[in-house]
Amino acid sequence: MITFIEQKDAFMRSVKGIALAATLAAGLMAVPGAEAIAAEPAIKASDIRFHTNDDDKDYDTNVRVDVIDRYGTVAAHLEGVLGLFKDNTDNGPFSLTVQNPSATKDTVRGGTLKIHLDTVGRDEWRFNLNLIVRFEDNSTLGTRVNGIRMSHKIPDGTWGIG
Repeated sequence: MITFIEQKDAFMRSVKGIALAATLAAGLMAVPGAEAIAAEPAIKASDIRFHTNDDDKDYDTNVRVDVIDRYGTVAAHLEGVLGLFKDNTDNGPFSLTVQNPSATKDTVRGGTLKIHLDTVGRDEWRFNLNLIVRFEDNSTLGTRVNGIRMSHKIPDGTWGIG
């Protein structure tokens, strides 16, 4: 047999539970950690620069550049022939198109930069690169790599973004 006191206590617990649920649904109560998620800036832009060393990129070699977040989603992309990159020259900056505007600094950190070459015939390209990824709060992440060698025999390269 349930006493009046037990019924009253059960009723008060259910009223408090309903009030808490309504408060959370209305967004009036802070959820611990939610401010850290909301504050993480989204990707705004990205660009890449190349310095060709002692072996040029042919005028007809297609270059594909992908910034891939740590979950494997393409955050930014560039693809094109881009023209001849002569020996010992700087080329760029080339703007990447943002593919996933919901990518954040946290998801891009620990991601990868991937470059793929589609050559017409034989082409070897020796170069350095500098990638910058910009976020809505104007902070940046990127990678700088020197001494890269890519060719029709080695068409793919992958580097970390930090």
